[in-house]
Amino acid sequence: MESRTLVADETGLRRWLQATMAQRRVFAPCKEGEFIRLKVVSDAADVVLDFGITRNSPREVFSPISEDILAYRLEGRAVSFAPVELQPPETLLFGIRACDAKSVAVTDKVFDEAGDKVDNFYALRRQNTVLAVLWCASMRPWCRCGSFGSPLEAAEAHADILVTPIGGAFTFDGLTEKGKELLSQGDLLSPASEAQIAQRDATHRRTVDAAASQPPISALAQDLDSLWEHPVWKEVAQRCLGCGICTYLCPTCTCFDILDECPASLGRRYRCWDTCQFADFTVHASGHNPRPDQAARLRQRILHKFKYGPELTGLIGCVGCGRCLELCPVAIRYTEILERLNSPEPVAAASGEGEQRQAGSLHHNRNPEPVAASGEGER
Repeated sequence: MESRTLVADETGLRRWLQATMAQRRVFAPCKEGEFIRLKVVSDAADVVLDFGITRNSPREVFSPISEDILAYRLEGRAVSFAPVELQPPETLLFGIRACDAKSVAVTDKVFDEAGDKVDNFYALRRQNTVLAVLWCASMRPWCRCGSFGSPLEAAEAHADILVTPIGGAFTFDGLTEKGKELLSQGDLLSPASEAQIAQRDATHRRTVDAAASQPPISALAQDLDSLWEHPVWKEVAQRCLGCGICTYLCPTCTCFDILDECPASLGRRYRCWDTCQFADFTVHASGHNPRPDQAARLRQRILHKFKYGPELTGLIGCVGCGRCLELCPVAIRYTEILERLNSPEPVAAASGEGEQRQAGSLHHNRNPEPVAASGEGER
């Protein structure tokens, strides 16, 4: 199918969204109280186009917080089962950022590309969904997408449609056959002029250049022994609440639990989100817990994203969306933990100013100013 850049003003974009809603379910950013959240919308007028990043991530679209797996009936000693038949509707996920599109590639590795262990619930939703990235014309103070590569490359590699604001209009680029097909339906979008395409490219360059100034972050290359006993875990764990905000807001976290409820003869088996940061996450039936303290649980989160995950899937388990940096109630920052782990000395600072600097950044800075987008504040 021919690839071309299309354009519409804000009214035209909303008309296109409204027409799409007549054909398929649409998730898009909407105001909910004081937050902007991805949610199912039926009126394009409710879609927010000027925002930083949604509070929730695409994770909720493909792996709901809670969902039934099967129902069962108890009749004496007999048990009959009724598996849930999943038929997800055709869906447009509109308005995600480039980092969130990249996060879907990470969860694909876990749920949809795991050899013969494909998760059908996830895979069917993923197959039926078109991803439309709304380009970030400017970066938030907490954005770290540039630490993991170019946001434009992320959008082009993982999205189906790229929508770019250019003044009072928006350009539309179909990046996959699914995306091109959706854009070709109807006549609400017009071919973009050369001047509008040049304006789109300039908008992309500004954000890419800003992202490129952020310090690069790569997978941890050290041997596991040196990482395992690093003093940073106990230092930071003294402050960690184990609340799970960092994992529940993370677009790449995938942990879940499976539970049964059977108040009478009718029961259900369901799965719901869980997190490695909860104390009972790894409790065995015997009562033994291999991660008995918050230091061990914090270590699991960081090493999973930057050591185990990359070794297993080839992808770092972080995309730099910044949700955990912005919303951790005690200002724990994985960027500073990684800086410590990558330090030439895998021990706490010896004394003096260095010790005070690290103690301040890791323990006492409870209400920090947002870090500059360039990354200078982080250092």
